[in-house]
Amino acid sequence: EHHVEAREVIAVKTHEPCEWAGSHGSALVLVRHPLRAALGMASLHLTRESHSTEAPDEELRKAFTKSLTEMIALWKWHVKSWTECPGSHLIIRFEDIVADTYGVYVRQILPFFDIDTSNKAMLQRLRSAIDYSNSNRLTRRAHTYEFHFTDEDRSKAQRVAGDVMEQNGYGPIYTA
Repeated sequence: EHHVEAREVIAVKTHEPCEWAGSHGSALVLVRHPLRAALGMASLHLTRESHSTEAPDEELRKAFTKSLTEMIALWKWHVKSWTECPGSHLIIRFEDIVADTYGVYVRQILPFFDIDTSNKAMLQRLRSAIDYSNSNRLTRRAHTYEFHFTDEDRSKAQRVAGDVMEQNGYGPIYTA
């Protein structure tokens, strides 16, 4: 934080679309299934707080259904802004990081940034960081219910963004 010289900046986290004029940087792009992304946006809009605040189930379903087409279209536009952005970029699905954090880092993310994955000390630090993060329950959301996507939700996502979903590994049979 607080670094303004380009040579001092290692990474910048953003939820903004890619608007680079040139190809001077690299981007690690995390994508999430569009239904899960839309659910997060609807929840944040309802609670107007952090992602950890739970919206009431019925209110969330109503808000989600009302804005789903618009949110899926926004997801599609946003993902395309990054996948079509000039420069070097690596697209990683959020769900893949959750399923195999260590493996995704060692096989994809670290090599993308030219980090030597044969360095045992670095791999141990990575393992420690992952273990610490996984043990920190303060970063986890405790919801009292599970939101269920309907067949209509899935169909709408396919109609609006099926091409971009497929390009990112979210085929028609992928469940959110």
